[in-house]
Amino acid sequence: MDIPFKLTFFPNNSTGEEFKWFADSLELALDKIEDFSFSCKELQDLRVKFESTVENIDLWIEIMDMLPLESFKGSEKEIERFLPSAEMRGLYLNSNSYYNTNRLEYSTLLPGVYRMIVRENNTDKYFAFLKVGSKQINEEQLSVMRNEVEDILSGLAKEVATKRNLTGNDSDYDNNDLLQKYHFLVAQADKLIINIKLIIGEPRYKIEKKYISKPVGQAVKNDMKTTKLSQSKSRQIHKISSFNYEINYDISVNNNLKNMIEHILKDTLMVEKYIDRNIELLQKDLEIQTKFKSPVDEIERKIGILSDHRVKIGQLKANLTFTLRQHWIEKLSSNMNNQDKLPRIPYYRTVYSLYQQMNRSGVMEVNPLQYYIYSWKETSKLYEIWGFLKLLLMLKENSSLKINDASGWIFDSASDKIYPLLTPNTKVVLSNLDGLKLIVRYDSFISKSNERSHSIEDPLITVENNNRPDFRLDIYYKDSFKGSILADFKYRSLGKLGNPDVYINNRYSDQGYKVYSQLMGYTYARTFYLNSDSIPKRTTDFAVQRVFGIFPKNTDDSVSNSYIPDEITNITRCSLSPGFAYDKIENEFIEIIEDITTR
Repeated sequence: MDIPFKLTFFPNNSTGEEFKWFADSLELALDKIEDFSFSCKELQDLRVKFESTVENIDLWIEIMDMLPLESFKGSEKEIERFLPSAEMRGLYLNSNSYYNTNRLEYSTLLPGVYRMIVRENNTDKYFAFLKVGSKQINEEQLSVMRNEVEDILSGLAKEVATKRNLTGNDSDYDNNDLLQKYHFLVAQADKLIINIKLIIGEPRYKIEKKYISKPVGQAVKNDMKTTKLSQSKSRQIHKISSFNYEINYDISVNNNLKNMIEHILKDTLMVEKYIDRNIELLQKDLEIQTKFKSPVDEIERKIGILSDHRVKIGQLKANLTFTLRQHWIEKLSSNMNNQDKLPRIPYYRTVYSLYQQMNRSGVMEVNPLQYYIYSWKETSKLYEIWGFLKLLLMLKENSSLKINDASGWIFDSASDKIYPLLTPNTKVVLSNLDGLKLIVRYDSFISKSNERSHSIEDPLITVENNNRPDFRLDIYYKDSFKGSILADFKYRSLGKLGNPDVYINNRYSDQGYKVYSQLMGYTYARTFYLNSDSIPKRTTDFAVQRVFGIFPKNTDDSVSNSYIPDEITNITRCSLSPGFAYDKIENEFIEIIEDITTR
């Protein structure tokens, strides 16, 4: 179709690729999504130029609410859309990019498909998609990685997206759809609150006659039953039967309402606690990033978004709690008997519809194109989590280690299964009956030399700046510390991990020098406790048996796996990839453990 504008994309240093393929409806674009998509890769610079001679026309891409405010000009800031301009505008620019002259912090474009809409005279007219692919792995591997993380612990591969007095027992809660319920409750909180308030203002009830006895001479109401009671032999002397009209709230729809609100409140409390945990972790991360003078814009924005969600969930909780404390509902029984009346009663039927959606897995009616709350994690972070879980479970399930006990994190209690978070310094202890104990840590700091370890339980110290490996394994045998294995997960190619030649010759210009220097820093970690059961020595020993630099390989590569031991530096550069076996890594881990525990 003819379009009254020109849209050009500039991936990295390209001279530009004009994109013309727009549909006149979203339905048509979705039906032929491959035809109406511009494809690019994550983590690469991506600029765009939107030009037109038509007045009152603008461009919107679904990631624009994640752009730095400085990306927009003048009135664009109010509408978060690009107006026609001869300038190139950044959609994603690396912090050190030549094109990022203002050193703005851009949110990483996650692999996925994002809508592009050109609006003319404030009406959506032209529809297409921006398709972002993963950089180091293919689409199938990305799917495998996400699914494997989700299979291990539901919800761990997702997180809240950057769009811009408890009751109940945690152990009774099924987390399979926690993030779905988060998504749903934030989206539907206002509707629930409105309908609950309307019900409180006009609850359903029935008017009943309550029969009483009154002294003779007082005004009474008569009906057939009072006449019968008055003629009864058991009637009281000087008393006469009468009746009053009373409101009775104890009817099935209110019994149903109480039960529904109790269940929704339980889910609301769990979501509230989940948000609180996330805010707490982000605030800790903010402190660390601030300490090391790293960019904090994205973290602060996430905290702001989560805080807004926390307010909304708090309002919903308050209204649900207030309803259950109403005098007319407190005394009612709670059940879902005789639900057939609920769909016929205004306000009740809305609460009932939302309750049904929350309690039938997979049918929550929230359109992610309209209200997107959570997303997959950034691929590099997801790879780090996936790699940690792979190594952890590799050790736990290896038959030769005979691990019979696991504690810490998800192995301790139901609480961590409810909140699927892998936090810095997460610690897991694996042990067997032969005296082997393995302490596995995620993203933990190695103490600096002036912060001497107080316990054999945390035996490593270092003088190096690089002291925060993604994966750390401390090995003990019969209460004696034997050494450590460290690993970092690098979402990049082998060539960008560096090598001994790059490091020894101080080739700062090589992209891999910084990474290899980081791995080298880990090899210098020492300990006062090597081959000791509790008493520190007067001098230190080198403690690290091997450092792994681990990266993914695309299944499209001709060689499926890489495994390169650098004996001169005690570093192994190797691939750990979705869809491939990792037996060489496993064999080396087991050989090291067996060697140092049998000396």
